[in-house]
Amino acid sequence: MRIFTEAAGLGRRLFEAFVGLICLGFVAFILLAYLSARPHSHNRISCISNLKQLGLANLMYAADWDDRLPPRDIWMDAIRDYHKNYGGERCGEVTAKYADRKDLYGYSFNSRLSGFKTGVLDWEATQNRPMLYDSINLARNASDPFASLPDPPRHGELVNMVCFLDSHTKGLKKEAAKSVGP
Repeated sequence: MRIFTEAAGLGRRLFEAFVGLICLGFVAFILLAYLSARPHSHNRISCISNLKQLGLANLMYAADWDDRLPPRDIWMDAIRDYHKNYGGERCGEVTAKYADRKDLYGYSFNSRLSGFKTGVLDWEATQNRPMLYDSINLARNASDPFASLPDPPRHGELVNMVCFLDSHTKGLKKEAAKSVGP
């Protein structure tokens, strides 16, 4: 009798282990399906980081130049000494799409802020004023009056990345981008 109960106990443990492995496999399958459905997430995160660093570099430039932002035609060249991530001058989506082209960047500077004196604004006024953003103009030192957002948006979940004058950075849906100040 004892032999049969030990065999039954061993069979039960093997069955429980088998069920546990099936459950782990199912969870892994769901996780992989979720991650593969979000192919833009890495580029979106790197784009937010890049814009944040470029925004901070613009503000450091302004701190050294009488609180004035760089001129619109040379903004990316002017802030080169204020950041060291030169790869961060290119949007991850642009890099992925045009891997063989090193002369395409994907970010634009709000031309209305060219030479703008940052010290004259109060905190609330800087929070809704775009400084840098995803742009259809892929040239280095691209600038325009916040008019070249890609349509459809460049990043997953239908968002374009925007860095505001106070250097906070976020993804804006197409409808929300229309309500952003000049």
